[in-house]
Amino acid sequence: MAETAAVLADQSQLIFSPDPDATCVMANMAPASLVEQILIRLNAGQRVVPLAYVNSSVGVKALCGKFQGSACTSSNAIPILKWALKQGGQVLFLPDKNLGRNTARLAGIEARDIQTLDIRQSGRLVDPEQTRNKKLLLWPGVCAVHFRLKDQHINQALLNDSTAK
Repeated sequence: MAETAAVLADQSQLIFSPDPDATCVMANMAPASLVEQILIRLNAGQRVVPLAYVNSSVGVKALCGKFQGSACTSSNAIPILKWALKQGGQVLFLPDKNLGRNTARLAGIEARDIQTLDIRQSGRLVDPEQTRNKKLLLWPGVCAVHFRLKDQHINQALLNDSTAK
């Protein structure tokens, strides 16, 4: 996120980062070079609009611009996804498949219209013909923190909160 702030800042603004070498595990699941290879492959069959969660690298966000897509936050993901769908073709949501799937559900997209991509082997397994009838393509990344969070953790937190009052 600091690299995005640095790109957007003007010359009079300073960007402070406690650790310039800090990374995001989820963002690292979608390296820009692989995302570009897959977008090129998918766009050979039909138009694919990339939609990247804000915790993506600046390189992935640049690709979203190059392929006429956008970036979103969790709070504006639904309207941005609806916008992307209106651009024609398909939408590639990345890097968090869970946010993509949950957003799709809230936007009224049926599960049958969604497919998670198999990006192994440097994207060679991605076949535009097999994804042609899908509205939403999901990158297979996940947030490591949210992935570990289970229903019982939430229930326990709610129980603790109600007993603390």
